[in-house]
Amino acid sequence: MSRSMMQFCLSSVVAVAAMLGASSAMGQFVNVQVAVGDDAPTPNTSPGFSVHKEQRPVWDAFEDFERYRDKRAWEKAFGALAKIDEGKPGHLVPDKDGFLVPTELKVRAELLSLPPDGREAYRLFNDAKAAQMLKAVNASTPGEISALNKLVNRYFITSVGDQAADQLGDALFEAGDFSNAQRCWQLIIDSYPDSSISVPLLQTKRAMAMARYGQWEQFEEVRAILHDRYAGQKVHIGGQDVVATDFVDKLKSPHEPERVPGNAPGEPAISGFATRLPSASGPLFPSTDQPVWQIPLMDPQASNQLVAQLGQSGWANMAGTFTQAVPATAVDEKRIYVNWLGICFAADMKTGKLLWRTDTFGDMTQKMAQSMMQGTVIDPAIYTTTPFADKVLFTRRSTENQNYNELPMTRLHCLNAENGKAVWKSDNGALSSWGFLGQPVIAGEVFYMLAHASGNQEISLLCIGLNKGDIRWKSGLGTPAPSTNYRGTPSIPCPCILVRSGKIMVLTNNGALLQVDAGTHEVEWALSYPAFIEQQMYYGYAAPASVIAPGELISFGPMLYLKEYNTNQMLAVDPTGPSVKWKRRIDPDVGITCFDGKNMLLVGSEIECLDCDSRVLNWDIKTNVHTGSVRPVIQGDWMYLFGSHGIDSIRLSTGEPGPRFKGYDLQSDGGVIWKTSSRLVTVSSRAITAYAIGQQGGTAPTTAPAK
Repeated sequence: MSRSMMQFCLSSVVAVAAMLGASSAMGQFVNVQVAVGDDAPTPNTSPGFSVHKEQRPVWDAFEDFERYRDKRAWEKAFGALAKIDEGKPGHLVPDKDGFLVPTELKVRAELLSLPPDGREAYRLFNDAKAAQMLKAVNASTPGEISALNKLVNRYFITSVGDQAADQLGDALFEAGDFSNAQRCWQLIIDSYPDSSISVPLLQTKRAMAMARYGQWEQFEEVRAILHDRYAGQKVHIGGQDVVATDFVDKLKSPHEPERVPGNAPGEPAISGFATRLPSASGPLFPSTDQPVWQIPLMDPQASNQLVAQLGQSGWANMAGTFTQAVPATAVDEKRIYVNWLGICFAADMKTGKLLWRTDTFGDMTQKMAQSMMQGTVIDPAIYTTTPFADKVLFTRRSTENQNYNELPMTRLHCLNAENGKAVWKSDNGALSSWGFLGQPVIAGEVFYMLAHASGNQEISLLCIGLNKGDIRWKSGLGTPAPSTNYRGTPSIPCPCILVRSGKIMVLTNNGALLQVDAGTHEVEWALSYPAFIEQQMYYGYAAPASVIAPGELISFGPMLYLKEYNTNQMLAVDPTGPSVKWKRRIDPDVGITCFDGKNMLLVGSEIECLDCDSRVLNWDIKTNVHTGSVRPVIQGDWMYLFGSHGIDSIRLSTGEPGPRFKGYDLQSDGGVIWKTSSRLVTVSSRAITAYAIGQQGGTAPTTAPAK
């Protein structure tokens, strides 16, 4: 290790220990879990996240419609629906199974629930008006999609409903909204049995839309339907008559499986808190325990110094352990980027030399002690590190901010990755009034992130330009039920975001999952379920800190799998319905990650392999992980997990333990693993340690069990 790097390490020891001590104080209080388990309230009365709902008169009108529908009092039923306006954008009404949907979609669903004689009555009342509206849409293109949407939602069961839905599908397809376009054609197939529009044509259009947005699993299902039921039939598409099966077969060009950004090409999809490496990326284990460099982050002397400082004001027994908070890191071939509870820096991947930093370290012990005295617990989850192109984006809270009677105003800093100079900061300009939550998700030239305005608990989804930090659009989502720390200060749980097929999925980790359309910026639906609400109460004695994995949202094929922070339930959701396919009770402390299309890994104090079809555990194995800040690595049929005894290897197909790499960081509780072409890097609350691999040495796993 270079002398300059050693000096940096020694100077930062006290500072980072101070920050870690503050963050781990959460372990000293009694946690009260609300609304979890079999006795939890129903989803619609859950005390968790509250979405924007329509006013009570709208709910009453739907109830009136259903009552008159059941009595077959058609005129009164239709009169009740007529009282419902289009509704405010983003406002939802309760639907079945805990879902909430936009008012107009609820209207359409209610009309589709009519029996045959009710539909005939509705046509008698509304056919002429619907035909006139469709003719008006044909006469003018401005606002075509909006007008057709109203037609489909309000008058789909009339004699022109199928034509309106088909035309809306064409308009959405031309606008690039392939997901909603195929839904329009699916709606005709499923809910308009007397349509004069050719079913092979509708299925061919659906296949085109699915091919455009890369949903190949669903594409294959539609292709199989065409071959099985409509082989040889011709359709008129693109101005010419073609055989439907031949046309669709040509769309089936070679393609990669659907996968989330960051997966290795040719590897199965994976998401959740894990990294997948290509099978041919070389051995993971170094050939020796001796690191090429190490950045120590904490030692007992620094911990004792902070405890003594807190003890002067009577807060020493709130300092807790110093072994759980792992800094937010990211790597590329040149550097490792670190966000250590607000202090951000970069180190050279080859030598470990400090390249730049955002803050000094000398007075951090005093600042963190003061934070504790004022009742602030600094949650490690609010600090993130996200490199992109030649820049790196940090989410951090300024160490100078000592106003702890308000929600934390977490800031965004976009820095030059090479020299650490600021590209833009959210401290000034349009972003200055926002505090940010969770990990940003980059999509092209923008990124999505959740935020709350100053002094306001309401959460909004923001689309922000990467180059300038400008707000492109925002969408209000609702209000979380905040937790409180030992001094009564509110804290908002860290959510997570997933982007797929033009939709932005938001897992609040507070009792709700929402889907936002990236084109219209509107909430398309929300799912409500029991939440975990934490209340911390100080009783003057120390309690052991629990180790809980973060809440996660996973996308694979057509399905979403979710497990919220500290809840005992895992859900499988079909977002196209939407509908909940199944629920399963699991341990509250585990996190979920997927390694193939069939099995799910539940990672915590144990690793469990769950078959997603049968929901049966294939195998389970104990781990040596004692921190919620863990990030496994998956390579081929092996999972690697950094725990208190080193890096363990586990064969995914059987759960059989493989060899263990002990390494040099022997005092930690585990944490994160990163791999480049020449370095294996482990990150714990104690140290950041790099080992030589690749051409400089490494070993492949065997089936020999760890001792």
